[in-house]
Amino acid sequence: MEQHEVNKRILETLEQFNDKFANIDKQFANMDKKFEKRFEGIDKNFEEVNKRFEEIDKKFEGMDKRLESIDKRFESMNEKFVGVDQQLKGLQGSVNCIEDKVNRIEDKVNRVEDKVTRIEDKMDNHAHEFRSHLKQLDRSLKEHRYVMDHTSFAVEADVRKLKARVQVVEDEVFGEKG
Repeated sequence: MEQHEVNKRILETLEQFNDKFANIDKQFANMDKKFEKRFEGIDKNFEEVNKRFEEIDKKFEGMDKRLESIDKRFESMNEKFVGVDQQLKGLQGSVNCIEDKVNRIEDKVNRVEDKVTRIEDKMDNHAHEFRSHLKQLDRSLKEHRYVMDHTSFAVEADVRKLKARVQVVEDEVFGEKG
């Protein structure tokens, strides 16, 4: 696998991680909006309770009835708090789940980095071996050229000698031209 392909895969993996982190950020933003609305509702409930207390202070008549209605409202608020508490526990579970996923992603990234390092080391070794082979081939080529040049020179000399002999034999057999 070429270094370019390895780098491309790493970049694709990092882009996938970035997309996943963006989705996680969106999920947290959505959760924040939901809790914000719920807390606003709780604040409104507290405002209503405070108004009721002011009315009780102003009017003592029918206090038992009003206290009973307040008790009922407190019960419903407690139920709401239990619901909010459960939602917070669920949110904590989601946060823990996200942390686990992030840890797993970090482990995968570390493994990818280790693999990339091993691949780079192998590529360095192969490159070194390749350079060494090229040097050996270059030396062999130079040696062969030297031998071929000398052999070629000797062959040319032999051909010239043979031509001269053939000419002599031709002259002897057919007579000299000229």
